[in-house]
Amino acid sequence: MCYASKHLKELKKNLENIQNLKEELSKKQSQYDQLLSEKYHELEVKNFNAAEGYYLAKGLQAIVQERRIIKNELAKLNSLSNTLNIDQLLTKVEKSDKNICRLRNRNTTYIKNFSKESLSLVQ
Repeated sequence: MCYASKHLKELKKNLENIQNLKEELSKKQSQYDQLLSEKYHELEVKNFNAAEGYYLAKGLQAIVQERRIIKNELAKLNSLSNTLNIDQLLTKVEKSDKNICRLRNRNTTYIKNFSKESLSLVQ
């Protein structure tokens, strides 16, 4: 494998990992939104004393804090994704990979008689 192909493969993998992580965090944020909604509903309809109210508030606080962590990470990944324009960048990576393959195929006629030592320089 040539250097360019190797780096393109790694770049594509990293870009796809960013997209997958964004999707995963978005799903987690939705789950926390649902938990938050359930907690709000519980607070709305339930009669509770001071001790129960304290525990309800602590439960709500835990949900909100965990959601905030996910939301902050998602905001960072969205910023990265938007700055790099990952969808467009992935398209460019695919196009570059096709160009490299085309060059590699075109150059095989030239290098088929090269020595193994010469070919080992890029492997």
